[in-house]
Amino acid sequence: SGGGDDDSRPVTPNKSPAMRGSLRTTVLKGSEGSGPPSRPGTGTGTGSGGLSSLLRRQRGLSAFRRLLFGLCFFHAVIQERRKFGPLGWNIPYEYTSGDLAICVRQLKMLLDEHEEVPYKVLRFLTGHINYGGRVTDEWDRRTLMNLLSNYYTPAMLEDNYKLSSSGIYYSPPVDSLKGYLSYLRSLPVNDEPEVFGLHENANLSFLQAEASSMFESMLSLQPRLDSSGGMGGGRDQVVNEIANGILQRIPERLSFEPNNPRLVRDPKESMNTVLGQEIIRYNRLLKVISATIKELLKALKGLMVMSLDLENMANSLYDNQVPLAWQAKAYPSLMPLNH
Repeated sequence: SGGGDDDSRPVTPNKSPAMRGSLRTTVLKGSEGSGPPSRPGTGTGTGSGGLSSLLRRQRGLSAFRRLLFGLCFFHAVIQERRKFGPLGWNIPYEYTSGDLAICVRQLKMLLDEHEEVPYKVLRFLTGHINYGGRVTDEWDRRTLMNLLSNYYTPAMLEDNYKLSSSGIYYSPPVDSLKGYLSYLRSLPVNDEPEVFGLHENANLSFLQAEASSMFESMLSLQPRLDSSGGMGGGRDQVVNEIANGILQRIPERLSFEPNNPRLVRDPKESMNTVLGQEIIRYNRLLKVISATIKELLKALKGLMVMSLDLENMANSLYDNQVPLAWQAKAYPSLMPLNH
């Protein structure tokens, strides 16, 4: 876990527990069977008393307790990896408490029927069928099986088996549910990416996505009054002024001709093909901008229906953001609309 070169310098941003879920919380919900999850798809309770009563009934079986702890930890890890976006999973899968519950029952059944722990069978049932049944991406399946191999392994039965490179996360040598809960509550509130098998810089991408989502929510909550008033006028008036300003500044479309000396210096130059393709893309962008602005101006005057796309475009102009209809045709950029 904790991939990446040793020479890379990790970025350690400030972390806020209120901004994200916690691996500790997710595992605790599974061990205590605490009902519904805090976010859709992140609960790990197994229902009717959860794992608490099961652990009490199986108090004398050390292998069962430790593998059960590893299974719950694995469930929490694959759930919390989703917060890292594409770094965690190519496709965000919605695992449920039912996936964990069936794995717990299979673990108990196989341990009761076999003298030796059938690790290969457990990994196949858990990774390829119960959890893997939802996985459609081959690289996600490979990641899932690699993560599972860290928990369904003979080393899991050893005392203080490390679940991360730093040793912060490990399999505690305890003999009771109270001991496991005490250990889980001692874990850091802010999870280190190493426990998910990621580099420390993965936190940067996650926090950037969280900050972007927070700002988008704040923008969506600001007043959007249609009636004129205040210092800057009403929303429609502001959008109308921005749209007219952009429409006046739209340049003429380029005309690509092989004998045009302003664009083509040497007709035999091979890069002329690339230039022609870029001019076509540029002209398409100008066409989309011009057409959508004219439609928006007509909708603001009541000459045509204000569709959902035009409404979203008006909101983007009001928020100084590039409309989605333009982004699909434009060049990648992080600049706001007024630059």
